[in-house]
Amino acid sequence: MCVKSSRLADDMRDETKEKNQRIADKTFWAVSDPTETYVLPKPDEPVPYLNFAPLQNSLARLQESAQKFDAAMRTQSGKLTPQTQAALDQASDAELSVRWCAMRVCRGVHGLSTRFMRRGFIRATE
Repeated sequence: MCVKSSRLADDMRDETKEKNQRIADKTFWAVSDPTETYVLPKPDEPVPYLNFAPLQNSLARLQESAQKFDAAMRTQSGKLTPQTQAALDQASDAELSVRWCAMRVCRGVHGLSTRFMRRGFIRATE
């Protein structure tokens, strides 16, 4: 997951750097057709670096907790105490909250450029 998205982000970073350099050097203007009006494009903002380590650490903790929960359920013959049921309900609510936030991020609400979505970045991280 992260290797593919990291490679895509690196490629986008290189493309953006090259395009901005060509804009600064006026390469696009030099090769444009002189018989047509040409408007020089604006430089793109740099592509941000992404860190998936916190997400991966959370996933590892979640998997470990799920294994412990399965082991505990086997020892109790599948019966839940009221305390365990309340904790499970709370965890379920937290999962829905995380999914909602992830959906908003994928839709660009929290500042991710729609350029990531156009280039398939979001699909590459799924």
